[in-house]
Amino acid sequence: SKTYGFYRLEILAALINGVALIVLSVLICVEAVHRFRQPEEVQGWTLVWIATGGLAVNVVSAWLLSRSHKHDNLNMRSAYLHVLGDLLGSVAAIAAGVLIIWKGWRWADPLFSVVISVLIVWNSWRIVADAVNVLLEAAPSHINPSAVEQSIKAISGVREVHDLHIWTITSDRHVLTTHIVVSSADESCRVLREVRS
Repeated sequence: SKTYGFYRLEILAALINGVALIVLSVLICVEAVHRFRQPEEVQGWTLVWIATGGLAVNVVSAWLLSRSHKHDNLNMRSAYLHVLGDLLGSVAAIAAGVLIIWKGWRWADPLFSVVISVLIVWNSWRIVADAVNVLLEAAPSHINPSAVEQSIKAISGVREVHDLHIWTITSDRHVLTTHIVVSSADESCRVLREVRS
């Protein structure tokens, strides 16, 4: 019954991941505002050591994901963004821990939390927007439907092009449907071959 298979699962996973990152970032910002108002005691060295362990894990994860050849895969992009957000969070936590140990600046932890969260929301929003565009079957951003229509009309034997639709099933898998009126039935196969190429 699923004539395109399960290709859209990649897009759904990217959408869920992007939305989760945004929700978590907003919750972190809310908690940071609370901690600005009522600063809590933070153990600087504990923060540094735990964040260093997290940083090591996230550096390895980011390196493994960056070696993937699927850079246009929306789900891989969202997974990489997720790991990168965790990595930046670890760096920020280490910096905050150092400032707490060195200067006693307890506000450094919530401040860095807000900065990293804003960066994550900014990048996650693009993932969510791309995923929604795919699910709404919008034309891919790098394809101009009008230019495609003009290219088809320029093929010898094509009299009319209408009901042109271009959409994305999953990363790097685009589909085009259209109605083409040709001069004669004999030319239809040749025109179809040229449109496909």
